[in-house]
Amino acid sequence: MTDVWKSAIRNFPLMQRHIENGVMKFRISNAFLLALALIVFADVLVVSRSGKPDIAISSGSIIVFVLRGLNLREQSTGIVVVGILFALWVLADNGGLLESSWSLWTLVGFVLALLYALWERLFR
Repeated sequence: MTDVWKSAIRNFPLMQRHIENGVMKFRISNAFLLALALIVFADVLVVSRSGKPDIAISSGSIIVFVLRGLNLREQSTGIVVVGILFALWVLADNGGLLESSWSLWTLVGFVLALLYALWERLFR
């Protein structure tokens, strides 16, 4: 990368918080949430060939994983754990392991989604 591009990236206002001593900070929790988004996306592609995935839940989970993963702050361990549980629930739902009608599993998924969305407000 040329010095002009390095200088442009280093001086970009949003990137100034990510860069320390000319090196971009690596946040494992954010990278993990981005990996979860890729896993759910790959699952949608695989399931769409053989069955019918729940596109609304899958796309919503992909969006929230990407938004949290691209956040400037490092995500807490609780967010990552709830994200893993939510991703497992989405994968199980797409794979047909859970009932599609309203059931206890739907309530579990709803609670996981609420925990993921409101984690910082509930547990400061």
